[in-house]
Amino acid sequence: MQSPAAARRVFSMLASKIHPQLPLSPRESQQLLNLLTTSFRAHLDREHPVSRSEGGQNQKLLPAPPRGLRNAPSSHPVTSQGSTHEHIDSILSNPLFASRPRRTSDSNISDAREVLQDPLGWFMGLVAMGNADIAKADLCLSILYKEPLDLRNFNSTHPAAISRPGTKIAEWLWASGSDNSLEFFSNTQLVRRLVPLLIAEGQSFRLWQWLEFVPARDVSYTKEQEKIVAIFKHIITKNLMAATIVQNRGLDEAFMVFARAFRILSTSEQAHQGRILRRAGSMLTDYIIANPSLPTTTAFYESFMESSKTWGGVWSRGINASLWLFHPSKRSAQPGLEFLKDPAGATLRMKKATKERRDFLVQLCLGVARQLLADKNYQDAQFVLHFSREHFPELLGATGEHAAVRKREGARQALEERKRKETENLAMLDRVLPT
Repeated sequence: MQSPAAARRVFSMLASKIHPQLPLSPRESQQLLNLLTTSFRAHLDREHPVSRSEGGQNQKLLPAPPRGLRNAPSSHPVTSQGSTHEHIDSILSNPLFASRPRRTSDSNISDAREVLQDPLGWFMGLVAMGNADIAKADLCLSILYKEPLDLRNFNSTHPAAISRPGTKIAEWLWASGSDNSLEFFSNTQLVRRLVPLLIAEGQSFRLWQWLEFVPARDVSYTKEQEKIVAIFKHIITKNLMAATIVQNRGLDEAFMVFARAFRILSTSEQAHQGRILRRAGSMLTDYIIANPSLPTTTAFYESFMESSKTWGGVWSRGINASLWLFHPSKRSAQPGLEFLKDPAGATLRMKKATKERRDFLVQLCLGVARQLLADKNYQDAQFVLHFSREHFPELLGATGEHAAVRKREGARQALEERKRKETENLAMLDRVLPT
């Protein structure tokens, strides 16, 4: 039991933290009550969890502890005083109390000026008044960053390192319960700006928590809603991999990041796992090809090769063949050679291949030929080079008839461009000269 003096100190701290507020509207009062109720129930559930024997319906009614506190070590002993301090701290750390509420101006011009001059301050003011929402968070980051943050240009002097907009918005998302909402997941513009900021601000743990998200048992998503969640997680995995590569943390670290995402999605997104990881897997494959001498652990490398069967889709065989060319201990051209010779392999895939995939096939052909020459397998190397000239003359710069065709095409395009400019000039003269 707390002494009267200790109780006075607690309430004194509470009074100093909560700013004198303007009268709350019924909506704002309800939101504040909901936040306080959720925090109290989460604390009660953490201190007095329902045992498995008491499970059933009652267990489902109790909310899980907030994720920000789920693994946080307690700084107080397990006493009534320590529990009270911890509970009040969890309330006062809520973003709702982070900024002093301000009266909104009746002038739209004044409001617009505030948004443009200090978008983050404007948004945090809305948070304090209980008026923030997903659309306003999107507007805030859209003004701050016209394009998503480029992690290559981020350092300790970057404005985001000081103001930490990503962290503040993520904390509001969590406190308001919007962080697991379809409204948030579907706002790809907000997500594309928020995710790199969270990585730069050292908040990657939030991204891993989002990857683990699965709908509640009593919630059934439509296929379209499942697709929205899959796109959301795709953006996360792509950015996690990009950050690992940009920060030059090495191949083993990149393999571990990918393996962790692969493991999580095996549980939370089994149906969409391959699609979610496809971009991250392609980025890592390109990184390996561009840096063939980087050291790595064979077990990690082979695990990534095996995973390509899941995320590679119809191109998994070609990706696997390409990875064999850069194996850390036993490079082999055989899988690539078989892929090129098989009518159901490269020949079939290139019929509907994008330019990016055609470039990939060219690099595969050259890599297989190079490895075959190193193995002194000249006959198969000659087949691969012939295959390349036959199917990719425009990318390999073949001479002869193809070069003549390209020259004629270039001359024709130059003539058309000259005629177009002449027509534009005549039209301009018609507008300028008096009639």
